[in-house]
Amino acid sequence: MPMPVEIVPVDVPETAEIDAVFGPIVTIEFLATLGPERFVAAKEILDPVVRNRAEPLLDYRATDYVRLRRRRRELCRIAGDRMRGLDAWITPTTPDPPLPLAEHRTAEKAAAWIRRGTRNTRPGNMFDQCGVSLPIGAPGLPVGLQILCASGDDERLLSISRGVEERLGVAARVDMSDFR
Repeated sequence: MPMPVEIVPVDVPETAEIDAVFGPIVTIEFLATLGPERFVAAKEILDPVVRNRAEPLLDYRATDYVRLRRRRRELCRIAGDRMRGLDAWITPTTPDPPLPLAEHRTAEKAAAWIRRGTRNTRPGNMFDQCGVSLPIGAPGLPVGLQILCASGDDERLLSISRGVEERLGVAARVDMSDFR
């Protein structure tokens, strides 16, 4: 017998800090892992979206990075408080359906689409949550339902995801050949 589900809206104004806090952290850690010298030596062959995002942060100050990491820990705590009493957060995986590749031919267009397309998944990353995206099918489009649970609550996440799949069924594979 299916368990009853109650959906309640939750405001998370802290998502407004993603670009200011999480974006630089990810980029700085990418540069630290790759190595600034390797980045500079290879920047002409790197994806232009990655290059344009990382290059301005090559000289980022360690004190500013530490400040961002501290703020992220605080944001994770706040998100944990907001989840208290809830089993999961659900959102569409992306706010828009996919567009054909021709719509992303320039680095600027691709970066804008990536920013918009990851708007719903980035909070889970910033707040250190575990999540899945279940294909839920829409006529002719690959569309997903994102389910997020608290950090380390993977067992609950997988249980909820399985329940959603049992209730909604598994979406049919979408033919993407027209998206080239």
